Formats: sequence, structure tokens, C-alpha cells
Amino acid sequence: MIKDTFSLYKKKFRDISALLALYCLIISLCFILIYVAPASLILLIPFIIVPFTFSLQLNISRIINNLFYSAKDFFSCYLNYFSRKYYGIYASIKGLLKYLITYFIFYSVVETILLYTIGYKDPAFVSLIESINTYSSIEEYYNFLYNQLLQNNTFLFINCIAYAVGTFFALVVLFNHLSIYSFAATMMPYTGFDSMNAKMFVRSFFRNFKKTFYKETFKATWFILLSFALCYVGGFVLAFYLMPNPGFFFIVTVALFFSFIINFIFIPYLFIFSDLLYKRLAPSLMKLAIDSTLNEYDAIMKDKNIPQEVKDNVEAMRKQFEKKDEQEKPNDEQK
Repeated sequence: MIKDTFSLYKKKFRDISALLALYCLIISLCFILIYVAPASLILLIPFIIVPFTFSLQLNISRIINNLFYSAKDFFSCYLNYFSRKYYGIYASIKGLLKYLITYFIFYSVVETILLYTIGYKDPAFVSLIESINTYSSIEEYYNFLYNQLLQNNTFLFINCIAYAVGTFFALVVLFNHLSIYSFAATMMPYTGFDSMNAKMFVRSFFRNFKKTFYKETFKATWFILLSFALCYVGGFVLAFYLMPNPGFFFIVTVALFFSFIINFIFIPYLFIFSDLLYKRLAPSLMKLAIDSTLNEYDAIMKDKNIPQEVKDNVEAMRKQFEKKDEQEKPNDEQK
């Protein structure tokens, strides 16, 4: 599948590159705005980053399936994300909570370990920590935090390492979350499901194909995670050692931006892979759905409280399902 994904990406690169350049420009502007006003992240994620990512995925699906698209579609799909049919397909709030919980766990553990193994061996750092008790007002403590503690190289190093480790594992968890729900988004054009039904379908049957899903996803994406991690470290080193008196937030922003700029070229690859994986798993998924439906029909037929007229209708629908299933079996065998 990796070879097929790269082959299709190469074949459609000319069409995809224009959309990717526009998406990259939008996300880069978001990074700049986040650095200038960090609080803007609260609005940028749900109203800019997520909807334009959805638009990119939908338009890439159109391109690789040889469907008509134009530059207007990129913005129309952005607006469509906020419709009842598409809104919430990535389960962004759930993903964000997973990210934050994972981040705080790893950040706290790593920072605690480094404070006791590195921090308290630095006399200047110990002196700063002991001086905390001398501040009585919030303003004094705020000035101490930003003008002294975060300027201490030992604390800055510990904080950045803890942040880097926490961010990496949080991004792995977020990547896993998004790979599942982007798979649900991939289904939508093929099945006609709205976001609620697509997510429900994937959650209902995920246990039946998760082994194949994770195996194929890991094989196709491990080098992207590795590249992102190495680029993050590269951006961290670049900001920490080459810039005069870098602030903590500056280092973090540079590291993440550096990782994104180097690896943004892989974003269409991920969406193409998701599309091809769905096409591979679609027959099995549909069979699972039909079998589940037939089992529900059996339960209805055995229920004595249901009128016979309803049971007759259910029986007729069951025969249609079975007939369709029998017709599809020869096609599956030929494939």
C-alpha cells in the first residue's frame, strides 16, 4: 500500500500541490498569530485549522478519484464543515482532551525527574527556587517567573525537554485519534454518511479491523513520526542554542513550526493512504454492517411482542440483504 500511495501522490502531485501550498500558507499564518497572541489558539483550532484540514482531505479525495474540483471548492468545503452533515467529524474536542491529558502526564513526570537530577545541582537555580518565599504578591511572582526563572538556562533547558517529551507523546496519541477519525471522514463521500453516522460506524466495527488498521497505518506512517520528532529536536536546538536569550514560548513555536514546514509535504500522503485503506477494507466493513443488521432482524423475528406485519416487512428486507450479499461474493472472489 505504501508503494501505491506514493505512486498516486506522484501522479496527482501537480493538482495537489496548489491546494497544499494554500493550506500551508494558512497554517503558517496561524503559527505567526499564535506566537503573537497565544490565546488565539482557542479560536484558530476549531474555526481555521480543523475546517481547512477537512477541506484539504475532501478535495484530495476528489483529485485522486478524478472528480471535478476547483479553487472555489477548497473554500466551499471549508464552509461545508460547519454544516450539520460534516461538523465534528474529527471529534476535535475529544482529541484535544486526549492530547492535554497525555501531555500533562509526561510533562510532569519528566520535569520532576530532571529537576531532581539536574536542576537542584545548579546553585543559581536552587537560589532562585529558595527566593520564591520572599514574594508576597501575584505581580511580584509573575515578574519573578518571567524575568528570572524562565531566563535561567537550567530551568529553561529542563522545561523545554519536559515540553518536548510531553508534546511528542501527546502528538502520537493525537495522531492515533486523527488517523481513526480521518478514516471516518474518508468514508463520507463513498457512503453518504453524515459525521455522526460515520463516527458511529467506525466506533461500532473498529474492533473487527483495528489489527489491520494499526498494522497498515504504522507501516505507512512510522517514518513521518520519526521525521517529525527529529525536526522538532532540530528546531529546538536551533532556537535554544543559536538564538540570543530565547524565551520558552519562542523555542516551542520555532520547534513546532520547523517540524510542520519540513513535514507538511506528507499531509496529502496521509489522506491518500486513508482513502486507499478504506477502499481495501470497504468490502469487509460492509459485510460486518450487513451481518450486524441481519442479527438485529433475527432478534426482531424472535420477539413475540412485535406484530406479524412488521415481521413480514423485516423478512422481506432480510431477503434483499442476503440476495445483495450473494451477488457481491463472486465479485469479491474475482478481486
